[in-house]
Amino acid sequence: MPRLQPAFLAALLCGAIAHAESPRVSRIDNGTVRVGVNLDLGGVITEVARSAPDAPNLINSHDYGRQVQQSY
Repeated sequence: MPRLQPAFLAALLCGAIAHAESPRVSRIDNGTVRVGVNLDLGGVITEVARSAPDAPNLINSHDYGRQVQQSY
């Protein structure tokens, strides 16, 4: 089994700490679709779902890099 480098372990630990805090998410809901953007990550889209309270989120937002991002 390969040995993990200290820098890699530190990055993992920092990521875990960042996810422990609750993000600032702004949501808009038109009665049909709900869209949420994470303001702490520069406005990436982290939530797209039907307006129903138990509707599943279509965006896989379990770690960084999976959200929908702007590209200009």
